[in-house]
Amino acid sequence: MQEAVAACKEPYSPSFPRVMNRVWVLRVVHVERIPRITPEKVKIWLSKLGFRVDHSYFDRHMHGCMAVGRGFGFIFCDSTDEAHVQNFTVAHELGHFVLEYLLPRERAQLALGESALQVFDKGREPSAGDALYSILAGVPLQQESVMERSDEGEIERGTIDEAEYRADRVAFELLAPAKYVLPRVKGLPRDEAVALLETQFGLPRLKARAYAHLMLGSEHQGFCIRKYLGEEDDE
Repeated sequence: MQEAVAACKEPYSPSFPRVMNRVWVLRVVHVERIPRITPEKVKIWLSKLGFRVDHSYFDRHMHGCMAVGRGFGFIFCDSTDEAHVQNFTVAHELGHFVLEYLLPRERAQLALGESALQVFDKGREPSAGDALYSILAGVPLQQESVMERSDEGEIERGTIDEAEYRADRVAFELLAPAKYVLPRVKGLPRDEAVALLETQFGLPRLKARAYAHLMLGSEHQGFCIRKYLGEEDDE
């Protein structure tokens, strides 16, 4: 998780709430704000730029989504959402971009060479050799879509649920870094911690509740910064 946050290269700023317009990775990501965004509206927008969208999704309202191609990213968010919700959406989708595209793409290039980028960016189909080297190196050459939902808009696959959770964690760390949040919420009742995350850090209420749960845990379980940032998973 630390690697993903570091890849965003946000300038140091102790002032909050943060606005997602100074993050380095936005140099390779275009943010497009569309009213009442749906998968079909995104598909139409991308097709006008010459991007082919192979997936077909249930046409539902979304707060945002992310698309990639040719080394660049596109973040879409609902322009009718309140400003702080749009801000979180951009941070969340940046999490998807870095975790599921930017870092895996860099690993593929490092492990398999420049030719791997043609496959990763869907410029050509992977050869048998590409597939073999990908398996041996433990570097995927194909991305898994995380936009799939049921007709009711529910997540039905655990891998998608995990991807959404990880993207939220990146967004939390970009907008409300744990090193600033923990000293302020430690010892607070949960409802006060949620209110603080909303007012001081600009998190939407539902996300503030989720982050407060991560920070405070249960009454019998202390917060572990190394576990939160994913360091224990890497050992």
